[in-house]
Amino acid sequence: MAQMGVNIVEVKADNLRALKDKVMARDEVRSAAQLGVRLRILIYQNVQQPIEWLKQTFPELASAEMNIARPSLEDVFVSVTGEGRQ
Repeated sequence: MAQMGVNIVEVKADNLRALKDKVMARDEVRSAAQLGVRLRILIYQNVQQPIEWLKQTFPELASAEMNIARPSLEDVFVSVTGEGRQ
């Protein structure tokens, strides 16, 4: 993950579609994709504590379930090409 330049956080919360739009508006976020009931957010590594940053930046996530995730093939593709799922 260090070579990808991002940390990946999986978020389980309500209103993922609206949340995706909000997080994508931030410069710290490389990409976000909804996969089922979770939102995978790729956050640039200059954000030292990505889960805490998400909680502080988006107060609605204070009680959301969040975990650092391992990169998937799609995450690697997005970090290399800059293009995510449409």
